[in-house]
Amino acid sequence: VLFRSFSQEELGRLVETCYGRFRRAAPAWKGKKFQGFGNGPSLGKVVEAKLDVGPGIRAICNSTIGDEAALTHLKPTLLFCGDPVQHAGASLYAGRFRADLARAMADPGRYLITQLGYVPYFNEVLPADAHARVIGIGNDRRPKFNVDLEAEFITAATANIFTMLVLPVAFTISSQVDIFGCEDRKSTRL
Repeated sequence: VLFRSFSQEELGRLVETCYGRFRRAAPAWKGKKFQGFGNGPSLGKVVEAKLDVGPGIRAICNSTIGDEAALTHLKPTLLFCGDPVQHAGASLYAGRFRADLARAMADPGRYLITQLGYVPYFNEVLPADAHARVIGIGNDRRPKFNVDLEAEFITAATANIFTMLVLPVAFTISSQVDIFGCEDRKSTRL
């Protein structure tokens, strides 16, 4: 059974485990420039032109995890995902995504950051050596965004991976956050 309800005790242990993973990994990321990449037009321009965006902690999300050229050029440390249909669903697309995610997580320096409830699911579909690098962050319907996950390990639930997970992690670990690939698909600027 991959999806189920958790008792308060099980949920508490899962939060503790994930928060511990985050706290152990975060010092290696702290103080570095955070570079978050969406899948908009400027991502393609950065990858195709092999632009050097400088040193930093790089993060990609969603379908970009399956983009071999982006993985090779950007060498991301952080992968973000957590869509119930596109990533955990029963479709061929979701199955391909999970295979791509497993390939991306074969790099022992990469971490997957997802919603807390997806951690048991991704632990079922990823190789065992990746499990300790899967970090789930809880979320709720709070009206304000949390940009300090060390103070409270929870985010505002939104319908966008960047606002729900990527930016809270970015602002927790870095004072400089650069965003690429989050512009309108019609944009021609880099």
